[in-house]
Amino acid sequence: MTTPPIPAGQLGVTVNNGAQYTKSPDVTLFLKFPPTTTQILMSNDGGFLQPTTFVPKQEISWKLDSSGPERLPKTVYARFLLGSIVSETYTDDIILDETPPKVQQASLAPVNTSVASAAKAKRYTVKLKATDSNSGVDKVQVTANKRKPGKLLKYARKLKLKSAARPKFVRARDRAGNLSPWKKIR
Repeated sequence: MTTPPIPAGQLGVTVNNGAQYTKSPDVTLFLKFPPTTTQILMSNDGGFLQPTTFVPKQEISWKLDSSGPERLPKTVYARFLLGSIVSETYTDDIILDETPPKVQQASLAPVNTSVASAAKAKRYTVKLKATDSNSGVDKVQVTANKRKPGKLLKYARKLKLKSAARPKFVRARDRAGNLSPWKKIR
């Protein structure tokens, strides 16, 4: 059996390439291990009561323990077997955020009727209030047509934008990537 080449850098494990948040318990673990590693032990439990064994490879698909809507880091634990020698335990954590944000209020400020608004794209100001109890609101989408939501914009309480059509709907995305339901703009 040939051992895969060891990547440069320190030994260890990282979840989703160092991401701080994830919206899914299905993650990818990236591992750096000694070249003499014969097996990798992975666990969601630091006591390694029932670890999962893998042949040495640099990427492993893994499922985090999901425990509901609270904001707690989920830790993964790795040990490398070097023949009969067991390495120290390596860990990494990530916040599993499975709860989407909420758009609590969305209203349209009066349209600017200046000469500039006579052009094809009009200027609008959308007043928003969105919250997320876990990873925080990061971006929003504002659209006149939910089937064509457009690009994500940095969240702000007052969002200035240009649009050919009057914005009718808004939704928020948190830092983990969860999207809120669409909310009608008043």
